[in-house]
Amino acid sequence: MGIEERTEAAFWTHQMAVDPAEAALELRMEITSSTVLAVLFFVFALCTLLGIFKLPDEHRLFWIWAEIITSALLFAIMAWQVSLVAKKRANLREMEAQIEKKSG
Repeated sequence: MGIEERTEAAFWTHQMAVDPAEAALELRMEITSSTVLAVLFFVFALCTLLGIFKLPDEHRLFWIWAEIITSALLFAIMAWQVSLVAKKRANLREMEAQIEKKSG
């Protein structure tokens, strides 16, 4: 089986010393950290957007654009993290199915 033919779960199993349980644990830890990052970026982006209402009157247009750009970037990072979490969860489900198949 070539690298191109292997699933990502198979890659994780191979990378984690061929023990699917260890690989699944590693994936769970990565899912948790990615979820925490996504939540943090969501909160930061929301606070940045809310900051628009408390901007100083001088140079207001500059600050509005700064807040909008910053929040857009933070929301983009959050969306990227959410997509990574979804992909890792799919890998975890596949890996847990392999563990069940071996132990069952």
